[in-house]
Amino acid sequence: MPMPSSPASPSRLISHGFAITCVGKASSLIELSYNSVVLWDTANLGGSNLPYDFWADTDSDLSRFVASEALQALNAYKARPDLIREHSNIEQAITQSGYGRKQLNELIQNAADAVDLPNGRIRIVLTDGALYCANEGSPFTEAGYRTLMLSHSSEKRDDQIGRFGLGFKSVIQISDSPQIFSRSGSVRWDRRHSTELLEPLRPGLDSYPVLRIASPVDPVAAASSDPILEELMAWATTVVKLPLVQQAAWLSEEMRKFPHEFLLFSQNIGLLEFDNRIEGTLTAWSARRDGSDVILENGDVQEEWRIFRYKHHVSPQAAVEAGSIAARDTVDVTWAVPIKGNPRRQRGSFWNYFPTSHTTSLRGIVNAAFKMNEDRHSMLHTLYNKEILQKAVPMMVAGSLASFQDDADPAGFLDLLPARGREAASWADSIINEPIFDALSAVPCLPDRAGELQLISNLLFPPDLEEATRLEDMWDGWVGLDRPWLHRSASTTKERRLMVRRLLVLANKGRAPVEQWLEEITHGNRLDDFENALRMAVEIDQRHPDHRAAMRRSRIVLMQDGSARPPITSKVFLPIDEEDEGDTLVSYELLHHGDVSTLLKGLDFQALDDRGKVDRIARQVAKDYEDEGAAESLWRLSRALPVPEMLAIIGDRLDIGKLRVRSKDGRWRPTADVWLPNGFIPSNSIGDEYLLVDDLFHRQDLSLLKNLEVKSTLPEPTTVKSGSTYDLWKSAEAARISAESRNSPVPVSEASLRFSPTLATSGLHLLCKASVRTREKVTQRILSETQYKTKVEFSSTYKSPQIIDGPDMWWVRNYGVLQTRLDLVDVKYCAGAVEGIPVGFLPYPGPAHAEKLELPDSVETVNWGYALPLAEKKLPCGRVHELYGLLAKFGVRRPTELLVQQPDGSTTRYAAEFIVVAEDDDTYQFLLKSAKVPALYTGNPELTDPLAERWKLKAVKVEFFSAFEHVKDEESETETISALYPFLHQIESRIRRSTKCVPCLSLRTVRSNSYNAEQDVEHHETFRDGSNFYYASTLSSRRLLTALLQDAGSSRRAVDVEAEMRRLAKVVRTPPGGEPVPDAEPEQLKTHASGFIPLDASRNLSEQMKLIERAVLRYLDTPDANVFDLRLNFEVDVSPGFTSEAVDKVTENASKLGGQARFED
Repeated sequence: MPMPSSPASPSRLISHGFAITCVGKASSLIELSYNSVVLWDTANLGGSNLPYDFWADTDSDLSRFVASEALQALNAYKARPDLIREHSNIEQAITQSGYGRKQLNELIQNAADAVDLPNGRIRIVLTDGALYCANEGSPFTEAGYRTLMLSHSSEKRDDQIGRFGLGFKSVIQISDSPQIFSRSGSVRWDRRHSTELLEPLRPGLDSYPVLRIASPVDPVAAASSDPILEELMAWATTVVKLPLVQQAAWLSEEMRKFPHEFLLFSQNIGLLEFDNRIEGTLTAWSARRDGSDVILENGDVQEEWRIFRYKHHVSPQAAVEAGSIAARDTVDVTWAVPIKGNPRRQRGSFWNYFPTSHTTSLRGIVNAAFKMNEDRHSMLHTLYNKEILQKAVPMMVAGSLASFQDDADPAGFLDLLPARGREAASWADSIINEPIFDALSAVPCLPDRAGELQLISNLLFPPDLEEATRLEDMWDGWVGLDRPWLHRSASTTKERRLMVRRLLVLANKGRAPVEQWLEEITHGNRLDDFENALRMAVEIDQRHPDHRAAMRRSRIVLMQDGSARPPITSKVFLPIDEEDEGDTLVSYELLHHGDVSTLLKGLDFQALDDRGKVDRIARQVAKDYEDEGAAESLWRLSRALPVPEMLAIIGDRLDIGKLRVRSKDGRWRPTADVWLPNGFIPSNSIGDEYLLVDDLFHRQDLSLLKNLEVKSTLPEPTTVKSGSTYDLWKSAEAARISAESRNSPVPVSEASLRFSPTLATSGLHLLCKASVRTREKVTQRILSETQYKTKVEFSSTYKSPQIIDGPDMWWVRNYGVLQTRLDLVDVKYCAGAVEGIPVGFLPYPGPAHAEKLELPDSVETVNWGYALPLAEKKLPCGRVHELYGLLAKFGVRRPTELLVQQPDGSTTRYAAEFIVVAEDDDTYQFLLKSAKVPALYTGNPELTDPLAERWKLKAVKVEFFSAFEHVKDEESETETISALYPFLHQIESRIRRSTKCVPCLSLRTVRSNSYNAEQDVEHHETFRDGSNFYYASTLSSRRLLTALLQDAGSSRRAVDVEAEMRRLAKVVRTPPGGEPVPDAEPEQLKTHASGFIPLDASRNLSEQMKLIERAVLRYLDTPDANVFDLRLNFEVDVSPGFTSEAVDKVTENASKLGGQARFED
């Protein structure tokens, strides 16, 4: 169907897509296209074809100008061929810059600038072969053409978005032959034509400039072969046609994404259409304007916006920085605000007539001629831009608040304000936030209860109550609208409350306390007002414990004297009858008004009787559990009430765990922190006084305390995730784990640890400083039960959960006590069985506990800093020296001081460098008693060497020398025993008759040693040396006889032996006939044999004994052996390791030879 002829004036689109806008009177001429109905205004048409009288041909002034400019450009290139490369590079740079895929934006920008009357129309048409942009308004001009010819020569300023400026040159990226058809003249460019003209002048270039050489074109001829162009020319003033050199799929996407909010900032555009004939879709957005309000519509979609404009005066410094952007003194800044709908809930953005990459939490769109970077997406961080953001925008926001007033939601405008988040949406968002709120705080910015905006200083602000909607509803219903309080709509959301809080800080204004807020209800001073206030108080008391204290300070109780007082039950009481008087009594009239009596009782008000006194003290205690005087008064008063009644008062008024009792140390402690005596802890347990209830002071309260379930035993473990014991364990373990990770690749903070619920015994935190006996009981109880590990998790995903001891086992390791061989010892100092060291030397609690607690069981891991001093304190000194030797043997570092024995048997400590180690007991005894040198003696040679070698103690072995000296009494004769006492051997067979008795004037033994020059002299009365018995010549016969008997080992008394010898002598002297016989001359002993036979421990003992036996017998069988008496004595040292069988053999053989054996170790 042929297109209708052009009317005398441009026709209007009547209907499109699914949106209908009635603009003029429609005729019946209809054209069907792409499922859209298009109606053309054909009134007064003279024919069926559109006339082209209004489209200039190639003879127009503009066409001649274009031809002239092209000729001049060609001549310039001939004169300077190097310009060809330069201009080609400029065009290429533009296509590769931020304009690369912004051709659609550039076309619409230029079209919008040309629309110079309201309700103008722009239409974009996309086909497989071309992109069209048609607009109403001013036609193409010579200045516009010159702009296209030259770079950076646009004359657009302020309100113009883009009029054939730099960005238009980007069209050559999608088209080799862009064309502009305008009623003032038409022009086209062609890449091939430009190349043909310029290549001879500068051959070999990759590309040649396109937009420098243009040709006039006949619009009528062009439209005759292009129906779409003909269709657009029917109404448009200018049509840009871009024949496409590539697929247009991305252009379809750009059309779909084009921001329709563009219409908000182009005041003359009434209709913006996107006709995609590839996809067969038509999208049209219309704009209806009513003052500052704009309604954008697209079919059923409707958005309401409000536009605010502000002329920003650019400072001289910013103008210099901005350059050509701010050639004028002022810049138009626009804020488009969504009135309702989805855009109001979305984040705002900054535009430079098109969206930038910067968003903001300020709702709406802030549009201005910002200075942008080359990609035209980002606003530069410049003084020019900062002035717009920090001066113009805050002024616009502060000045626009009144226009958002809504009776249904007076504070609704708060939803538009920028929020303070952890991270700003952009640098631009970060710098507008504070200036906006600074500006708001200085103007009327918040509504009062009547909905009128007020200065912050003129308003009262309710307390910041959380989860107290019912309280706020009650208060809101009872307080008049004329009162100067903030409107409740300002607190309906968390975001609004945060903004109010910010404004209060900026205005240095605080919120009213709960007391003032509550007292506001009684402003009218009517009984109903006081009743309402008390009703609110009961609500707070029952459901809002955090505000109870403030409620009790609020003056909301009308008194008998007409004043108002806080509802403090210990100071305000209920009257019993109307005649009661006193400044502590509630108004009788108020008491009997409405529900006041019930409300007051709900707040625990009572008449002042005996039970009331106890109850009053209980309430006083509840206010301050640390008030020891009140606690003592309560216990004394409680004794006047039955236990059930007292239990009821305590249960109603007090937290039983916080109620204080007196402990045995005289302090007042919570019942949760003490035990009743003689249960788990004996009453007389020293060191546990702080844990036990004073059963003397509380002797009358024990029944009550038992009913209050005060502990008497150690509670059973329960699963917990909080509490004092849990928190103590958690804090200690968190600190330990954090400290251990400090030097690791991934250090861990205490706050980043997450502890799981776990089994714990309540009250362990109280027993950390208990007596050792009590802690030993607790330890045994815990270790007798099965213990479970628990898990701690890390916030870092790089660390696996760690398995640790639960609170009970942690307590045992840190505060537990166990019985060991040495004493009761803290578990943290206990040790397991250490190989090579007797367990008696260690704080060893036994195998079961050692295994369960995984106690240190090596020399390296035992805490010798504790274990050694304990052993020194508890073990005999000799055992301590043995332990020293073992420690030296195993490489333990030598202590600075060691324990040694003193001559009197006591012990003391000496610096280790002054101590020696004795190699044998004789040496040790000499050093201890004679030399008085601090010394160690282990009794084991294997331990002496380590002490000397590793602990650097000097090893000492003292050799002793002994010499017997005598001075013979020459006046007395040496005689044998048989001569001195003829019958003695008959009475005591142990005495050898051949022993010679040598009388002496003096007898002594002189002893010396190899350690020092000291000598020890011992004087004797008698002394045996082999077969000689030396004696002092001054001894009486009886004393000498006594000495001989003792030397022989006889138990006989000398006086008895003398009597027996006299009897025998008498018998010998009297023959059978009765006559005494003269004494015979005693027989002289012929010889004396003695000797020492060594035994070789390395040889067979039995064989050696047989050899000795045969040797002796051979000697006895010899005729020359004139021996009178023979005795064999064997001294055997069994320390080298003789067996018991060998010892028995020695004894047997000694007896067989008539001798005896003595064993020494």
